This record gives sequence, structure tokens and C-alpha cells, in this order.
Amino acid sequence: MHTMSKAKYNLWILMLAVALMVALTGVGCDDDDDHSSPAAADDDDTSDDDDTSGDDDNDDDDTTTDTRLEELLILGEQRLQKGHYGPAFDAYSEALKLEPDHPGALFGQALAQLQHIVGLVDMAVGPLLAWEDDGIPLPAGAVAASAVHNIVLIGEEQIARLDQLKLRPALRVELSRYPLKLRGEDAFELHSEWDTADLYWLSAFYKTLLAVMYYLDAHSLENSIDPIIDGFDGGLEGVLTALAETLAADPEALDLKTEEGAALVENSRRALSGAAADFLQAALLAAGESDDQSDDVFVQHPGLTRNGVEHFAWQGGFGSGRTRVELLWHGRNLSVRDTLYRVGANLEGLTENRVRLEDDLVMLVGVAVDALYKSLGLREILDIIQDFAGIDFAAVEAKGILDGELIPAALIVALPLLGVPWDATEFDLGAFYSRPIGLRELLPNHGGDPIFGGETFLASFECTRVGFGGAAFAPGAPLRLYISDPGPTANTQSGPGNDQLSAQLLSVDAATRDVLDTETLVVPEDGNVEALFAATMSTAVAVAVPEDGTLQVPAGAAVMAVYIEQNGEEPLPMEANIEANGAVADPFAYLAGCSAAAARDYDHFWQAEFAGAYFYDDPPAGLDPLDPYPLIAADGLARSYPYLAFKSGSWNGLLWLDMEPWLNDDPAAHGFPAGFTLADTRMTNVFVHGLIDVIEGLL
Repeated sequence: MHTMSKAKYNLWILMLAVALMVALTGVGCDDDDDHSSPAAADDDDTSDDDDTSGDDDNDDDDTTTDTRLEELLILGEQRLQKGHYGPAFDAYSEALKLEPDHPGALFGQALAQLQHIVGLVDMAVGPLLAWEDDGIPLPAGAVAASAVHNIVLIGEEQIARLDQLKLRPALRVELSRYPLKLRGEDAFELHSEWDTADLYWLSAFYKTLLAVMYYLDAHSLENSIDPIIDGFDGGLEGVLTALAETLAADPEALDLKTEEGAALVENSRRALSGAAADFLQAALLAAGESDDQSDDVFVQHPGLTRNGVEHFAWQGGFGSGRTRVELLWHGRNLSVRDTLYRVGANLEGLTENRVRLEDDLVMLVGVAVDALYKSLGLREILDIIQDFAGIDFAAVEAKGILDGELIPAALIVALPLLGVPWDATEFDLGAFYSRPIGLRELLPNHGGDPIFGGETFLASFECTRVGFGGAAFAPGAPLRLYISDPGPTANTQSGPGNDQLSAQLLSVDAATRDVLDTETLVVPEDGNVEALFAATMSTAVAVAVPEDGTLQVPAGAAVMAVYIEQNGEEPLPMEANIEANGAVADPFAYLAGCSAAAARDYDHFWQAEFAGAYFYDDPPAGLDPLDPYPLIAADGLARSYPYLAFKSGSWNGLLWLDMEPWLNDDPAAHGFPAGFTLADTRMTNVFVHGLIDVIEGLL
């Protein structure tokens, strides 16, 4: 049985909160001097109350209908203010039966459905983190897939509803209280007035959410998630193994749905493009206001400029104690506004408007972190950024200079410290969307684990690795040692089964590290896997006799294997260890990593397991699998991470890299072009290696 750790729970809360922050940073406001309540929100084009003199016979019926309509609108408002969103939606639905286009009722439904969407995000995200109800595992894939599809349906309804309301420029709705909930508890409440600009912000939120959900809904998810969650206990290797096994067992797992997948991917592109346009329109409307905005929900005006940085904000009562959350709009060096223009243009096919890693994506993440901190008071991520960037945010805030650009900028400053260079990575969203492709085809080739069986992602190493078999050892049991050395001093003859190595096995006192016994182990090359060497040593608990072919391991002793790697300029001693309690500290696996000291410069993808691997040309080429997988010759780079055989080297036209900053060297010396170039398999692997460094740095 799995249980949710505190770390997973905090991550779940942060993910849900980020989704909500996106919703709220995608909502704006616009006011005029004429304010009205939901019950009187009709403008001149829709109200039947302004002129009823021509039909005296229907006065009583009109009065009865109007009275009932007003009662329902008031009821819906009361329920919204109490946080009873389902009943509020029902009241507004009844009102729309009396007047189908009533703007106050339509807007009330939109606000009620906002909380419903948050609940569905709860359903979609929770199972992915192995949430369990009373110790019974939920069917995560089915729950997540159902939630995703329902979000799509509700989101489409909301967009249609908001499009109707956009035609009513004088619209406004007032609520004395509008709470939003996380995990069933009030997280914060927003100020009272909602109007036309809010419609565009809400529309931007729903279209952003729909872009993600359309893309997910385009895939077969039902049977893809549960096995991956089951692999969590095995760490990253366990997750990768579970994912590879899922792809092998189900040819449809994480693939596009046959009939509607491509259309849903295109819907995702259109939704994201529309979100950028609506966000910009909302800011334009909000910036044009001239009246008192103290009771507005969302604001964006010159009075929010701090230290030369323009902000947008939302107002209310927040868990952090603030009454207004100000976030970056257009700053000295970073700009949400400019990013929205760039994203919209790129999605419409302008390659030169590619989305930048730091100034666009990381900046938006920084804005979300800023929103979480200022609204909910969450400091966990902020503390990590503070450690890397060397900024005391509390001191900065105390001086009143914590503007909306500071946290995103600090996150960007931290990137090189985590191994990610500046101005070296861009993404072409337009190209990515131009050729619908399933998530499974963006992953590396998978195949049979040539060492231990089962399924795995295929990887090519240019380093030496040493490890023991199994996860635990008991004295007296056989001891299995593995060495993978593709270098020329070990793999002297082409093909498997024709080379051998030697290694030393030692038992040592766990406290003093004194050697208790030493044995030499001859390690022959595996008969099926080239450059893999494996042998077994017998062990016993008896008194040590050196070099008798049996390693003596008294109770409480630790075990060490030492192999001298000879492929570098100097011999490199390499160790694998078993702790005194029998835990294998260095287990061997197909995807096991190696130390940076053992990194060498070898060819890639020459191993027999890549014979069945395939790849795709970059878009606009069709999705026709090509083989054989290209051999990559030694290129002067020595990497300690594996090279994965990605089916699309550029991730379907998405990834562009400038290799000079990534290598901190002349790219031509390693066969890379100069400047930004559409990535190939080598370049994408270097990028992935950088991401691994980031994760390890954060952990």
C-alpha cells in the first residue's frame, strides 16, 4: 500500500495552487461609473423593464416573471458568497430558463464553474501523486482521464458563455464576497466587482487550461498512469522502467486517439493562441479604466507601477494577510505582456518569435511563485530560489522594493548555478503543433533490457560502470559483480563473449576499514551483450583465507569491489560497495549511472539493442518511422550521463539550442553548428543532461 508523504502532499498542494494562480492571474477588471447588482445587470439591449407601457394585459405576468428572476439572481449571489458553488450554478440556471441571455445569470454561472474547475484539477492531479482514499488505491488513470475530459467539456461551455457576455460592454456583477477553495477550505476571497475585462481574463484562463486539457485528452491515458505510479517506490529508475513496460504492453498507451487525437491537438493550439490574445485584451481594457477601483477584483493601471515595473493585481482577502497581490506585467528587463505577444505570434507560425527558456517560460514560473507567496504565503519554493540567487527576500520586502520582476529575475539568475546557461534554449510551439504527435513518440526508443530482461528505455553510455547484482546481500550467498566498460582497453575484440577483465573483491571491518579478506575475480564478457562483464564469487562466514576463491565475510563486515579502469590518461580505480547491514550501496542496472571521472569519448548507438530502434524526420515531414537508428561517432565530448535514443531528436520541431553556451566551448570542434539550430539527438541529450543537473541541484 502506498501512502502520501509530506513531500508529495506539499507538491500536490503547490501544483493545485499554481493552477489556481494561473486562473487568477488570468482575470482582470474594467469599471464605469454606473454600477449594478446581478439582479439588475441587464443593459438597455436586454432589459424588458424599461418600456412595458405597450402591453398592459401582460403586466402581471411580466411582474411575476421579473420577481422570480430577481429572486433567483439574489439566491445565486447569496450562494456564491457562501462558497456554495453547485447550488449557485443551479439558481442561475433556473434564472436563464426565464431569460436565456440574462448577463448576470451567465456571469454567475461562469463564477460558479470556476470553483468546479478547481475541483476537477484536484481530481486530475491527485491520482498522479498516488493519493489513496482510506488505504484503497484509486484507479488513477481512469479518474485522471475522466477529470481531463470533464474539464474539456466544462471549459468549452464556459468559453461559449463568456463569448456571449463579451458582447455586453456595460456588464458588471457585484458580490460582497467571493471565496475560492483549495481542498475544501477557503483559500482566499476576492473583492466585489466583476465586469467586461474580467470576462477576457477568465476566458484567457479557460483557454490556457483547455490548451493543456485538449492535448491530454487527445491521448489514451486510462491504462497509462497506474503502472507509472506503481513505479514511484523505485525512484527515477523505477518510474522509467514502469513507463517503458506500459508502452510495450499497450501500443495505444500515451498515443494519440485514432479518430479525434489530431483534431484535439489543433484545438489545443487554437486555445493557447486565443488565451494570449484574450489576456492582452483584458489588460488593455483594465488599463483604460478611470474610476475608483478600490472595490475591483482585478486591476492594471499606472498606479501599480513600482520601481519602473508595471504590475497587474487582484484584490481581496488572502491567506498571506495581503489585500492586494501585485504581479509583473511589464518590467525593466522582463515582460509578461511581451511574452504573450511572442507566444501568440509563434503559435501562428512565426518561427522567429520562438519562446525563450529564461525570459519567457522561467519568467512565467517566477510570476507563479510570486503569486503563491503573495497570496497564500507559501515560501518553500522562494527559499530554494533565495539559497541559489543569494537574495534575502524578507529584507528586500521590508525595504519595500519587492516588485513583481524581482522573483522571476532571481529564478533566472539561479539557472547557470544549476547548470543551465542563459540565452541558449528556445521553443518553437508553432512547429510542434504543426504535426500532431503522441507523447509516446516524443519519448526515447524502448526495448528489452539486454541484461536483466523486462522492458527499458534504450541508452548508450560512454563511461565505465561497476555494481553488484540485487538490492541486498547476506554472507554465505553468492556475490554477483557487473562491469560495463565499452572502452578499447576492455572491449578489445568486436562482438560479445570474447574478452575478460579482473577485479578485486574485499571484505572490510565496517568500523576500522581493515581488510579481512581479498579475492581476485576474473570477469568474462557476457555472451550476448558486448562490453558487459559479469561473474559470481562465492562467500562464506568462516575465517578468511586470502585468494582461496571464496570471499570470507564475517557478520558485520562490509564488502567492496575494486576495478581499475584503463581507458583514460591515468588508471582510474572504481569501487562498488555493500554496507555492513547487507544493503547494496551500488546496485547495477541497465540505466545505472556512472561517475564523471569515468566519462570518456566513445561512439553512440552501436550496441545490438539499437538494431530495432527508429526515428522521425523533423516536421513538416510526415510521421513515417525510419531506420536504422543513426550511429553517432565519437565527437570529443565525454559525458557521464547516458545518451537516450529519442525518436524525434528535436521533440517534433520544438527544441532549438545554441550549443556554444551549453558546451562552454566552440561548437564546431564537436561537429555542432553555430548559433540557434533545430536540435538533433545529440543536442537534445545534452539539454536533458542539463535538466538532470538542475533536478540534482534542487534536491
